[in-house]
Amino acid sequence: MKAKNKTKTQVGVSQDRATDLTFTVVFREDHDEGGFVAECLELPGCVSEGENREAAEANIKKAIRDCLTVMFEDRVREIARRRLSSASYVGISSQQQVKVKANDWELQTV
Repeated sequence: MKAKNKTKTQVGVSQDRATDLTFTVVFREDHDEGGFVAECLELPGCVSEGENREAAEANIKKAIRDCLTVMFEDRVREIARRRLSSASYVGISSQQQVKVKANDWELQTV
């Protein structure tokens, strides 16, 4: 794939909380297959495409959200495994599992 016309844009990710994340996205025009390829430089492997630049931008925002969701879930599971392996169960009267659904990320171009 030969790509030209590389441009960069900043994509911001925010939630209801005061945490904002900004990512650098590179867009490349794909002259062989048509359309645009978008890649988030801070998240290895986070790549998307679209028929035009606007579609590629919308798709990379979803890809960033999905990558962050997977990273968050993996980290929470890792912490929970460590915690469970070192926890003391003396004095616990009951235990249950609670399922928590993560909020959707609101993505904005900045």
